[in-house]
This record gives sequence, C-alpha cells and structure tokens, in this order.
Amino acid sequence: MKTVPIVLALATSVMFFGCGKPEFEFRTDDVVSWERLLVDAAELQPSRLGRSLLFSSAVGTGDAILAGESAEIYGDLDHGSFLDVKDVPGGVEATLAVMDGAGAITWMWSANPVGELVLQIDGEEITYPFRAFLMGKWLPSRYPFAAKTAGGYNLHFPIVHRSHCRVAIRVKSRRELGGLFYQVAWNAIHSEARIETFSLKDMPNEKEKLRQLARMLSRPPEYVCDEVFNGSLAPGMYADVLSLAGSGTIQCLEIAARSKEELGNLHFEAVWDDAKSPAISCPLNMLCGTSRRFEDVNSYPVTVKGATATLRWPLPFSDGATLRIKNSGDTAVQLHLSASVDWAHSSSRRFHGNFSNHWNLQTDEPNVLNLATFDGEGVFVGCILQVDNRSGDWWGEGDSLIWLDTDDQPAWRGTGTEDYFGFAWCSRKRFKHPFRGQTRASTSTASMYRYHILDPLPFAQWARFDFEAHGTGSGSMDYSALVLWYSESSFTKAWNEPM
Repeated sequence: MKTVPIVLALATSVMFFGCGKPEFEFRTDDVVSWERLLVDAAELQPSRLGRSLLFSSAVGTGDAILAGESAEIYGDLDHGSFLDVKDVPGGVEATLAVMDGAGAITWMWSANPVGELVLQIDGEEITYPFRAFLMGKWLPSRYPFAAKTAGGYNLHFPIVHRSHCRVAIRVKSRRELGGLFYQVAWNAIHSEARIETFSLKDMPNEKEKLRQLARMLSRPPEYVCDEVFNGSLAPGMYADVLSLAGSGTIQCLEIAARSKEELGNLHFEAVWDDAKSPAISCPLNMLCGTSRRFEDVNSYPVTVKGATATLRWPLPFSDGATLRIKNSGDTAVQLHLSASVDWAHSSSRRFHGNFSNHWNLQTDEPNVLNLATFDGEGVFVGCILQVDNRSGDWWGEGDSLIWLDTDDQPAWRGTGTEDYFGFAWCSRKRFKHPFRGQTRASTSTASMYRYHILDPLPFAQWARFDFEAHGTGSGSMDYSALVLWYSESSFTKAWNEPM
C-alpha cells in the first residue's frame, strides 16, 4: 500500500463558483435581504437565520379543518388544515401561515397548488396565482429557486419581512381548499439586524444578479485539491486517509475508486480535535445522498460523477482532524483521496452525522423513529433516507416530526415522507436538485436526500429529529437514515426503537 502524507503547509485553496469569477460584487453590509441570504446559502453559512417553523396542511396543525370538504380523502389526512378560513367577496380565503417579528419564508411546497396566493408583508399585499408563484413565474431566473420535481412544486427563495407576514389562499369554494396540500417553512432573523423587505416589483430590476445567483447555486463550487492518500485497502481494512494537526477547515474532499461498486463498499469516519469517538460514522454512500449503487448526483454540498465522490460540507477543527475509511467489501479497493484545507479559518461548530438502521418495520403500524437527539446548541442541515420495502405498496405515508427546543409540539410537522424531500403523490420518478433529490426509486427500494441549505433548522438547547414510518398496505420494510448537523458539543444520543 502506498500512502502519501498530507503536507501541513498546504496553501489555502481557491473556490470558484461555476466558471470564472462572479460577475457582481454582492452586498457585504449588515442588511439582511433576499440577496444576502442567497449568498449565505451559496457559502453554506446559515448563521443569520434563527428558529424555524413549518406551517403545513396536516390535520392537527390548524384550527380550521376542511379535509371533509374535499372530493377525495387522501392518505392520513395531511390536507385541508388551515389556521383560519373566512368568506370573502367571490369566494373563500384560508390562512396558511402567520409570522410576527423579523424573518423570512425559506421554502414553500405544494402537491396541488390552487387559487390565488395572498402574501401580506409589512403592510403591503401581493396577490399572485399560487401555482405560478411556486413555479417562479415572477423570477427572471427560476432554477434552482423554483422547480417542480416528481409532482412537488417547490420554491426555495427567501421572502424577507421586518415585522409581519401572512400567507393565505383565495379560492371560489371550500371544496377546493379541502384537498390542498401545502408546507411553508419560516426562519426568524435576529432582531438587531437591519431588514430589507421583499418586494415583488423589484425582481425585474435584479435580472442579472439573480441569474448569477442561480448559476452559483446550480453548479457547486470548485476547489483546488491536493492528493493526500493513494493506496489499496484490503477487505475489512481501516486506513487513516487524512490526519491534520492545528486549526482550520477542510473545504473539500474528493474520494475516488476504480468503480462505483468499490465506492459502495466504503465506510467513512471523521474525528474532530481530541474526541475519543467519531462525529461521523456511516457508509460513504449515505454521506453522498445515494444508494450503494452510487448514482451520479450533483447536489450543492455533494457531487458523485462516475467513481468519484466530492464532499463540500465545511469541516472545521481546532485541534486536529482525522478521517478514516474502511473497506467493508470482500475485494480490495484502490482508493485515492484529495483535499482542500483552509488553514486561515475555523469555527467552534463541528460537523456531525447520526446514522441509524431500523429493521423489519411493519408498514401498517404507527412506527415513530428517532433519527437523532441532541442536547446543546446547533443546527440541522440535512437528512438522507433509504428504504427497502417488502410490502408491495406505498411505504412513505409517515410525516417528519422535528423538535427544536420546545416539547409541546414539533417545530416541523410535515405532510408525508416524499413531501419533506420535495416531491409528491408517492412518485417513483428519480430527480436531482441542488437541495434535494431521489436518486433511486422503485416499488421495493428508494434513496433520497434533503439538505437544509436555505432553510436551516437551528436549536439552542436541544433537538430531536423523528420520522413516522408507515405505509398504505401491510408488510415490512427497513429504514436507514443519516441526519447531519453542526454543533459545538459532541454529545449525541439516538434511539432506534419505535416510540
């Protein structure tokens, strides 16, 4: 085996967004605006955003339930719930979300957008056809901000407000509202920040800037990486592929093998500072958001192309870092690893991942799986899920249940497994987006990723990431999940049994 040690004087690497330098000098003042939040997302820096809430159509999340008015009842009644409903001239208006204080809508989704969106922001009212708004018809550049993926309409664009925001839908009849599925994610903004309220009429004047931001977020940043390991791993063998001393941030890792099959046999571990146990220990394919087949993917923090996986999550450390890879297969793996290290910058937050397996779940039982529980301060940034289904029917009727500092109710209660990942209607269509995707999909297997790049999930004292796991038919299935977060503490705890 040949090992090439890393040179500790490795120069800070240069990051490029797509090809060449950005065309614009984006604002660097303290004003929080849609532009600032999109640049933060491109830099994987969500620090300006605070606590998160999800408003959804799931029964139990609102006081007005119109599911019974629907022409058809879907699944477990994750439709037709609103904060309030009132008659208005020519029809009915339902309130989806109300937010007071400074904040931003960071994600909007619907499986079947109907009617007219009413957006009241800091005393101004915007009306727009709901479907067209989610499709970004008002944006000079729509992708990746707005996209319909496998039946789900998604808008990833920060709609910023200073003091108040209300989201409502106007339709002609309550019957239209009864079947509506929706999710509206919101993040608070620190009150001392200066806020620039979102204005729809300003968008045409920002055409070139939006195009540049769209290119930045559609094409992951590129780094100059240096080879740090080149060798063969025998079956069952562990290797410290990267050992660093001092303080800095790993900006990029490129892990290459001779084939996707070889990549699929690798297990990844990361130890920060002087910790006794790894902060991340999981199959490499889970960290890449793919199945063990290692499908090509081009998400913002992770790229897989052929037999090369590139990880771009910032990985800070202050007293050394060690990365280990194990060959879990039964044949040798020829492994190459390159890295980009920024020695000038670090952070008190460490990157963590909790990997868990949940075997032989009965699809017709109300399983609630705990995927990660954390005491301390941090921010959830992603979830990767794989399912092996033996029921022959739809497996993903369960909802996301994410608890952030409060135990009276989840901060996020979604409307279905596929809805959390940005698609809809039990779709088995593969799709890839910078923030979410379904890389493998069939009757029996599914693999998907969801990265909270623009809509992070911060917590100050504790958090719990749960998922309901059940389907529409009887049978059994296995869940494998990886939840990702940054935190200052290394204490994590997870339970795999149903609650």
